[in-house]
Amino acid sequence: MEKFGWEYIKSLQPEDTYLPECWSVARIHGIGFHKLASLHKWKRPTDERALKLMTRAAKSVMLDLKDITMAYGHNDEYSFVFKRETQIFERRAVKIVAAIVSQFSAAFAVFWNEFFPDTELQFPPSFDCCIWALQTHQNVRDYFSWRQAECHFENLYNTAYSNLLQDGVSKTDVEKELSGASVRVLNEILLSRFNMEYKNKPELYKQGTVIILPATTNGFLSPKEKIPRRDSLLDKFIELNCCVEDDTFWGNYPHVLNSKALKMLADLDKEKKRMDVADLGPFQGKIPQRSRSNSVNLPVKFSYDDARNVGLQLGKIADDYKQTTSPERRTSLQSNGLF
Repeated sequence: MEKFGWEYIKSLQPEDTYLPECWSVARIHGIGFHKLASLHKWKRPTDERALKLMTRAAKSVMLDLKDITMAYGHNDEYSFVFKRETQIFERRAVKIVAAIVSQFSAAFAVFWNEFFPDTELQFPPSFDCCIWALQTHQNVRDYFSWRQAECHFENLYNTAYSNLLQDGVSKTDVEKELSGASVRVLNEILLSRFNMEYKNKPELYKQGTVIILPATTNGFLSPKEKIPRRDSLLDKFIELNCCVEDDTFWGNYPHVLNSKALKMLADLDKEKKRMDVADLGPFQGKIPQRSRSNSVNLPVKFSYDDARNVGLQLGKIADDYKQTTSPERRTSLQSNGLF
């Protein structure tokens, strides 16, 4: 191909490839949503239709970008975590951000009428997006704990704010009273003035929404099930309104952060099916050792029903997974009761 004098321009493009062996988490956030909510007369403090529209747009992003394993959203934001080993867009942050923003914005506008059939969209929605490169499992867990804590506080604040306005308090006085208010103070306002127990609010509002990649069934791969694309895939998404801070969620869905842990749990599933065991509950037999030279023995007493909980522990050692064949590492794992 003939060379021209302006090829050097390519070298001026800034390097934006995030580090390998890191999870990328992209968070999209609505721009001017106060205006959007006011103009279209959304219900206060929270409009369930808007939340469900955001979730539908997030699912559209997950359909389009295959390497997303989980999404979490509340109010006017959604976060997406990509597989640690993803090579999507050659791991270039600017392209990932652009793809998410364009797909989410388009889906929000396209599916508007499904959730607001009697309200015409007055102007196109807009979103910004930023991206994090997180190096450890704990980093990712802490990130989502942070966003869910923000969900709790924002919904609590907005609930108190909205009720005070409806009670006849001026906007200026409401903002002054709630400025710097703690969670305890906000709860006391709702209980003492409005006889409202915040803990009784719907989990959708308090917890936000988690969407899990639908290539699993109860936390395990389904090798025989071929996942279709687009519309038929929407029904297979796992949609939850649950706490992401404790170990239960990450133990039940280890594949979110650790595809290798998922594979090992799927191996347990295969071993169980291979054994002719009538009782599907906890069993006392020893799972046969696999034929591979680097296989390891599981404890003699092992409850298959607890297999998903092992995923949490496997996730914590995933960074060192390749070293499990070394005697030192195997001794360490055995001492911790993992193998």
